[in-house]
Amino acid sequence: MKLHLILIALLGCLLAPTPSSAALPPPPPGTPSAWPSGRLGVIGGNPQAIHFLIMDQSQERDGRVDFWILTVWDTPVVLTGTSTVRASVSHRVIDCAAHTDELIADAGFNDEGKRVIWLDPEAPEPIKAGGTGAWAEAAFCRHETQPTEFVVGTPAAIVLTRQRIAAARGG
Repeated sequence: MKLHLILIALLGCLLAPTPSSAALPPPPPGTPSAWPSGRLGVIGGNPQAIHFLIMDQSQERDGRVDFWILTVWDTPVVLTGTSTVRASVSHRVIDCAAHTDELIADAGFNDEGKRVIWLDPEAPEPIKAGGTGAWAEAAFCRHETQPTEFVVGTPAAIVLTRQRIAAARGG
């Protein structure tokens, strides 16, 4: 998760438009263009963010898990100047037999739901303990866990994130 935040912050410096910058290259094919509006299942979090499984876009087939994760930050991540990321949508694929996690697409969105940053796809790498890939492997490959709490749409996920993190901080 820390690496994800660092990458967003670093890439924000490179990709976030500034008044004097030239037009940005287009995002890679399949990059999310809007935040999700459907059913979202809470799958975990940390003191800064909560992760949600995008239920209608996630499935296991033939030993491969194709899943989408919405991550919502309590406090937006500042990219440059006034450009911030409130939520990101990641499209990932887990290979159950190989125990690998592959980033297909990832995009960050501001408070208004506008895409402000995106990441290039990444080659498969071993699943990291404690991450969303490890959760997806347990849920889809081994059928050990599933979300038990749901919201509908990103605005509801933002409200839940703020409430949960405020409660965890004692507020």
